[in-house]
Amino acid sequence: MDTSAVFGAFTIAGVCITLAIQAYRLVRDLGRAIRARSWPRTKGRLDTAQVVESSVNGGKFYSVAVSYRFTANGQDWTGKNILFGSLLPMTLEKAEEKMRALLATPEPEVVYHPQKPNICALEAKAGVFVPATWVIMVSVTAAGVAYLLAHAPAE
Repeated sequence: MDTSAVFGAFTIAGVCITLAIQAYRLVRDLGRAIRARSWPRTKGRLDTAQVVESSVNGGKFYSVAVSYRFTANGQDWTGKNILFGSLLPMTLEKAEEKMRALLATPEPEVVYHPQKPNICALEAKAGVFVPATWVIMVSVTAAGVAYLLAHAPAE
């Protein structure tokens, strides 16, 4: 077996492991969002909401980071999730709009898991970034398989 086939096999194995992790996260976050529709809700206290800039390969994208407090089951808790999963990276304008909307409600409603209040969010929704990652990873896997097939030794 030549080195390119070994490299291709390890690449596909790595991508498959990443796909499995992303699939688990997707199912977990979607499940939480669905179950959260019946979870308790309480008033929270927004501590911070700020736009965060990230860059990948020279391109910039933005998200909103939050921090809030709430009381559940007689204890004080903190949260950082706007929703379950990850927000899709946004333009600066969209991120600032989301931040302003959050800041306009200094006492947002917090939805939390009845037995594990550390599992909480401001919206009972699943993030859209996980499915987008899933599509990218499937595409990379398909490209890896195509590469292996194109470079397979002739019989």
